[in-house]
Amino acid sequence: MLVSLVDLTKIFLIKNLDIIAKDCISYSTMIPFEQFEKALKTLDITTKLTHQELKNRYKKLSKEFHPDKMGGDTAKFQEINEAYTLLEEYMKNFRFKLDEDEFYEQKPFMRVAKDWFYG
Repeated sequence: MLVSLVDLTKIFLIKNLDIIAKDCISYSTMIPFEQFEKALKTLDITTKLTHQELKNRYKKLSKEFHPDKMGGDTAKFQEINEAYTLLEEYMKNFRFKLDEDEFYEQKPFMRVAKDWFYG
């Protein structure tokens, strides 16, 4: 029985789909920048922030626009949820360079502290 290369590829992909899926780029890294920028505007993010700060911003806005609250806005609430989900997924999958420049970009005071305390 002859098996074509296409059939072998299909068999391999089906058997290894879960392994391949883990190595693939997630949806959030494939979004257009305009959608990413819209999510930032929706949550009113203008600067760097931690995951906890993102979560706090989301909680504040979702309480303000919750549909069960008097004067709540269902459409705005949905938009806030989508923006938070997108940014949270982006933060989970963000890849750091893990080099000296990245370290000092995340902790700029440490460069000055090194010179000041140990210099």
